[in-house]
Amino acid sequence: MKVKWLFYFAAAFLFLLLIAGCGSSQFPTGEFTSQLEGRQILLRFDGDGNFTILRDGRDFAQGTYSVDGNQLTWLTDSSCASPNGETPIYSWVYEDQTLIFSLLEKDSCMSRLYMLEKLPYENIP
Repeated sequence: MKVKWLFYFAAAFLFLLLIAGCGSSQFPTGEFTSQLEGRQILLRFDGDGNFTILRDGRDFAQGTYSVDGNQLTWLTDSSCASPNGETPIYSWVYEDQTLIFSLLEKDSCMSRLYMLEKLPYENIP
């Protein structure tokens, strides 16, 4: 009987460890920073679907986004007009306080693509 309880305890413990080790499944909000060719890029996501991008401390872009699972869709962007109703979609991964985007669907805004594609952004606490 003790062996059976020990087995259940060990299985439950391993399950909890597995859950704790998984990356975040909820899109992180707040401020994230990275360096690109000597310039500081700051992304700010407010959690209500609004974003701001600062480059070297100056406003670069503002707009709206939506999140569905691990995909972020740029709905509006003050620095880039979306031709023909294009809504660029990026996947995102957030691990160890680092946010990384990868393009999934076409983004004709080269400045946004250049600032986002696979560039690691560190969370600012």
